[in-house]
Amino acid sequence: DPVAIEELLQMLVAATADGTTLFFSSPQIAEVQRIADRVCIIARGTLVEDLSLDELRESYRRITMGFTTPPPDEELRMLGICRVRRGDRQLCVIASSNVDAIAERGRSMSAVSVDIAPIGLRELFLESVKAEP
Repeated sequence: DPVAIEELLQMLVAATADGTTLFFSSPQIAEVQRIADRVCIIARGTLVEDLSLDELRESYRRITMGFTTPPPDEELRMLGICRVRRGDRQLCVIASSNVDAIAERGRSMSAVSVDIAPIGLRELFLESVKAEP
């Protein structure tokens, strides 16, 4: 019920404005993003992310590296890399920091394109829960 959800969200925002700390769990990512200051993502019973939404907006990026052939098999391990997903001709990296150095590493691996884009809570959540254990 959209009206009931809106009323509940307004009550939660009012409670936090008064200094109350709330802990809640919800699969409704858009609503979480509207009212939360900090989020934790739990996948398969394990805490995989614990960050503020400000930190997510300011620091987290998706770095997509395109190649003319399959990407090199070498493992991409650097400070700031949270996840790496390999495709036929690309690497998709989720990074929490060190973005410029990671992008430069992609170029040194002969990437013909390197695109950097901010990510939102939904994308971080999906990447976190899809990751291999």
